[in-house]
Amino acid sequence: MPVPKPTCLIVGAGISGLLAATILRKHGVPVTVLEKSRGVGGRMATRRIEGEHVDHGAQYFTVKDNIFAGWVEAWENEGIIKEWFSRLAEESSELGHPRFCCRRGMTQLAKHLAEGVDVELEQKVTKIHYKGGHWFVHTESGNAFDADYLLLTSPAPQAVDLIKSSNIILRKQKLEALEAIEYDPCLTVLAVLDGPSGLRNQGGIKIHEAPLSWLGDNRMKGISGKSHIVTIHSDHAFAKAHFDDDAEAVTAVMVEAARKYLKSNIVKTVYHRWRYALPKSPFESAHFFSRRHSLVVAGDAFGGGRVESAALSGIEAAAHLVDLF
Repeated sequence: MPVPKPTCLIVGAGISGLLAATILRKHGVPVTVLEKSRGVGGRMATRRIEGEHVDHGAQYFTVKDNIFAGWVEAWENEGIIKEWFSRLAEESSELGHPRFCCRRGMTQLAKHLAEGVDVELEQKVTKIHYKGGHWFVHTESGNAFDADYLLLTSPAPQAVDLIKSSNIILRKQKLEALEAIEYDPCLTVLAVLDGPSGLRNQGGIKIHEAPLSWLGDNRMKGISGKSHIVTIHSDHAFAKAHFDDDAEAVTAVMVEAARKYLKSNIVKTVYHRWRYALPKSPFESAHFFSRRHSLVVAGDAFGGGRVESAALSGIEAAAHLVDLF
């Protein structure tokens, strides 16, 4: 009689957690993913405005690693992703390299990965407890879950808070390394225009003048249809200084800064804050593992701050667990 596979709980339904869940399921490991939000994707976020898809988190992703390239090739063949552009205006190389986006907004990839996975939405984890070689996880809604292994893929500060509030004790050096991970915030304004944006080439530009860092035209990107809606990202310094300021006041400053890049008028805005936008002090390896506590920590702060880094972190964390099983 075959020995049952160990079970695994994953906290966080971003690309890291969902890829880990996909790999573990392929190896017959029972997995449940807990996500605090109403939808999957994390910063690979898309919302609907004026009936259109609009990306308000990560705008695209790149591919450098061969392992991730294999996944990307499959997603491209399935028609989930496409190349948006290969070169930004300020780049010196004429060749550039592909920047990929999803055809219906960045959340599309997360939704694809979540198909067939047991994802429990609106389950904010408030307490974790390890006893008798087993994890017990409690959520704000009053639900309780348990498993043999626990994989935390939420932003590192949130994962650290859970670990410190639990009954486990990590080695001081390892805990300090996790605590040292910091993030830069970002503020986002989604702006509906009364006509074409006037942005050149592919419709996305990096801005190197405070308070902005990015402008992207969702129609030129190909994810929205009739409406002209641009995504405006602040730079990290402005976001850090004004994160808790009045939304209308912050929006006014960002809109005024964006006007000189746009051909048409802004007629409507939607505001969003990203507290954990970009890890500025990533963990040295692709994931953290405590064999003694059957605990894994992974995500966008492991190995770098790019979408690819988050994906590889989840892939490598799952591979580590598969090897153990």
